[in-house]
Amino acid sequence: MAVHLDSNSRALWDSVPCPLWIGTTSGVGIASNLALCEWIGLPEQNFLGTQWLELLEPAARDAALNWLQRDCAQSRRFRLKLRLRVRGHWRSIWASARRHQTQELAIPRWIVSFALAPARASQTPSPESKPPGENDLTNETLRLCFEHVAVGIGFLNLELRCVRSNPAFCKILASGGDKIEGTRLGAILAQKVPVEAAVEIERVCNETLLSGVPHALHGWPVTNVSPGESLRVADWEIRRVQTTKNVPVGLLVTINDVTPQKLVQERLRLLASVLESTPDFVAVLSPSGDILYLNKAAREAAQVADADSVHSLHISQLQPEWAVKLLHEEGFPAAIQEGTWEGETAFLLGPD
Repeated sequence: MAVHLDSNSRALWDSVPCPLWIGTTSGVGIASNLALCEWIGLPEQNFLGTQWLELLEPAARDAALNWLQRDCAQSRRFRLKLRLRVRGHWRSIWASARRHQTQELAIPRWIVSFALAPARASQTPSPESKPPGENDLTNETLRLCFEHVAVGIGFLNLELRCVRSNPAFCKILASGGDKIEGTRLGAILAQKVPVEAAVEIERVCNETLLSGVPHALHGWPVTNVSPGESLRVADWEIRRVQTTKNVPVGLLVTINDVTPQKLVQERLRLLASVLESTPDFVAVLSPSGDILYLNKAAREAAQVADADSVHSLHISQLQPEWAVKLLHEEGFPAAIQEGTWEGETAFLLGPD
C-alpha cells in the first residue's frame, strides 16, 4: 500500500529537507520523501510495506512496532531512539512521530521524522559498523568545534528567527543572560546594534534569502549596553542555507569581533602619519637591502615620485658603494644580532 500524490503535492513532499516517512499503526510503510531516501541511500520501495523494519537492528524492531501500535496511540506526538542502518552503517537516530487523521481518513497514520542522535564518547561501534579513522569527524567533534570556535555562528530560519547559536555568537549579540534562540533577528539587533545598522543588516538578510547571493559586512559597530564597555566592531557574513533541490531553509550568519585588529590598524595609521610628517629621513629595509618603505622626506631626498615606486628600489641605488658595503658588513649584522646599530653613512640625491 502506497500513497499516490499528484505532481504538485509530490514536489512539495520531496522538497521538505527533513527525512520523513508515513506509516500505519500496524507498522506498514506507505510513503517516504526524497530527503529520507537520499539520507539512507536507498530507493523509496525499501520503506514501503514492512521492508523498513529490516533497516533497524533486530533487537529494536519489536520496540519500533510497539511504539507505533501502542505508545504513539496514547499521544498525538511521540519520540523514540533507535539504531538504523544509514548507508551501510549502524547509526543512533531519533524518530519523532505525529499522528495524522482526518474525517476522510478513518485509519490514523503516523508521519515520522528522523534525525541523528548526538554521539557519546563512551559509545562503542556496532560490530557491523566501520570503526572511525583518525581523520573522521564525529558529531561530538563537530559540536565541540561549533561550541568553542571564536567566530560567532548563528542559524536563522525563514522568519529570521534564531534557531541555533554558539557561545561566541551570544557573547557578541546577547546582553547578559538574554535569550538568543527563538528570538527574531530584529529583537536581537535592537539591543546591540545602532538603529541604522540593524535596518541594513535585516535588509541584507532578506535579500540573501531571496537571491541566494552571500553578503559580507565589514567593520560594523556593535554597541555594548553594559556600563564601562566601549564600542566594538564586527565583520558579518550572511549565507543562505538550502537543500540539494535549492529550496531555502534559512540563513547561516557568522560574526567576527574584529575590534583588536581595528585598533592595530588605527595605531599603524597613526604611526604612518607621524613618519610621513617628520622632516627626518626614515627608511625600512629588508636584510638583503630591498627598500620596503621611505617616508615623505626620504622620497623627496631620493627623488622618488610616490610611495608605491619604492618597492622596486635597492639600497645600492640610493647610496654610494662604500656606504652599501658598510651596511651589509657591519650595520645589518649588528642590528639583527643586537637590535640596534649606529654609524655614519651617505645617500645620493636620487637613483642612479
